[in-house]
Order: sequence, then structure tokens, then C-alpha cells
Amino acid sequence: MIFWNMALLKDQREAEEILHEMLDKMPDATKQERQAFLDMAHRMIARHMEMFPELHVNKTAVARKM
Repeated sequence: MIFWNMALLKDQREAEEILHEMLDKMPDATKQERQAFLDMAHRMIARHMEMFPELHVNKTAVARKM
């Protein structure tokens, strides 16, 4: 659910910062687990943009760079 809420942020760079802050709170996660977490988050944010494009008119280009 948090990833979908993050998709609503006006600046997706802010979402990326939040994701990395969350990762900092998981010090025991392996490199693979951290990458899997980021991959899942990015997929969920992209899915929200696909399902609700009217909410993301000006954000699509930024999200593609993530």
C-alpha cells in the first residue's frame, strides 16, 4: 500500500529518497533483498501510473528515469 501512496507524490525523486530511507532501516537485508525491494516498489509505482494515468499526467517522464 505504501508504494501506491508514494506513486501519488508530485516529485518521484522524493519517492526514491523515501525508498532508500526505508532500506536504511533494514540493515540486515542482503544486497539481493534490497534490490528485490526496490524492484517491487518500482513495479508497484509504475502499475499505479498505468492504472490511473489521469493522476500522473506530468509525472510519467520522471518515473521512466527511475
